[in-house]
Amino acid sequence: MPASQTLWNKVTGPSAGLVQQHYVEGRVEALYRRNRSLEKQVAQALASAPALAGMKLGGDKWIPVYETINRNLQAASLTINFSADSWFTTENNYSTYAQAYSRSGRHAGQAQLLGDPKNPPVIRANADDRVTFDNLVGAKAPQVPQRGLMPGRQGVDRVREQMAFRAGPNTRTVADPAQPSQPDKKYADSTNSRFNADSKQVFAALNYGRRFHGSTCDYGSSHLVLHPKFKVNALYYPGDTFYIPDGSMQAAFHVLGSLVAWAKPVMLDAIIKSCYSNNVLPDTSDEKLLLEGHVFSELTFAGNISEVVLDARHGSIQHQNARKFCAKHGIKLVLVGPVS
Repeated sequence: MPASQTLWNKVTGPSAGLVQQHYVEGRVEALYRRNRSLEKQVAQALASAPALAGMKLGGDKWIPVYETINRNLQAASLTINFSADSWFTTENNYSTYAQAYSRSGRHAGQAQLLGDPKNPPVIRANADDRVTFDNLVGAKAPQVPQRGLMPGRQGVDRVREQMAFRAGPNTRTVADPAQPSQPDKKYADSTNSRFNADSKQVFAALNYGRRFHGSTCDYGSSHLVLHPKFKVNALYYPGDTFYIPDGSMQAAFHVLGSLVAWAKPVMLDAIIKSCYSNNVLPDTSDEKLLLEGHVFSELTFAGNISEVVLDARHGSIQHQNARKFCAKHGIKLVLVGPVS
C-alpha cells in the first residue's frame, strides 16, 4: 500500500495549541494555590512603599489596598505596541499576528530565531526559556489517572520538549541579498529537534497606567488592544523578561496584585499611583515600568483585537492603510496625537 494510503498517520507530535493549553493550565493551577510566603512579601512591599507612607498597613490592613490594586490591574488593557510606519506605510494584508519564533522559520531543517538590536537572538531565546520553565512558583499539579484514550495533562517537563528553544551558543550572521546596504541579519539556531515554533508566547504588556500610547513606546507609539478574553489565560511578569532571571516572578490573572512583591521601587510606585490612587500615567519607554504579559494562543486579527490605537496624522498614508486594515478585520480605529 502506498504511503499516502496507509491507515495510520505519521506521529509528528502534539499541536502547538495543545502544548500551549497544557502549559497554561498547569501554571495557572499552580499559581492559584495559596502561597503564604508570597502573601508576606506582598504585605511587606505595600507596608514599606513610600507612596503609602502613614497608612499603617500592619496585620491584615494591607489586604484592602491589595484588593484595589489587583482589581484595577485586572481591568487594565492588554496591549502590543508597534510602529505605525512599519505596519501601515504599505497596505497590511496579514491576518494573524506572528510572534518572532514563527516569523523566523527554519534553516537547513533547524528552527531559528531572528534577532534585532533590542533583542540579540541567543540572549533573547535563553531569557524566554528561563522565564517559562526555570524555578517556577507553586507545586506541581497532582497526576490524575486517565482511562481509555484520553490523555492527562502533560507536566512542565513534557511541555518543555516542544516549547523550549535551547539556543546554540553561537549567532549565525546572514547577509540579505535583497537589502545589501542593510546590516547582516543575526540568527540563533535551536538545538531542540522537537521544538515547535508556534507554541511560543506572543509578547504583550498590561497598560496598567492607562498611558495614551500603550504600555511602552520603546516598541513604537501605536498599539493594539487585545480582546479582554486573552487577559484571563495570560501569564504576567513585573518587568521586561529580558532582565528577569527565571520564572519565580510569574503571576496569573486572578492574583495579578502579587506582582508588587517583586516590582522594582519605581514600578511599585507607578502601580500604586495608577491602580490605587487612580492616576493616568505619562507615556514611557522605561523597561523597568513594563508589566509584561505572555499570551499562549494564536492571535488572528479578526475577532481578537478590540482596537488599533494609531499615532499617525489624520489622512496620512498610515491612517488610510490602518482604516482599510481595521475595516477588513472588524476592529475599532482610534487616533492619538504624537508623544509629547
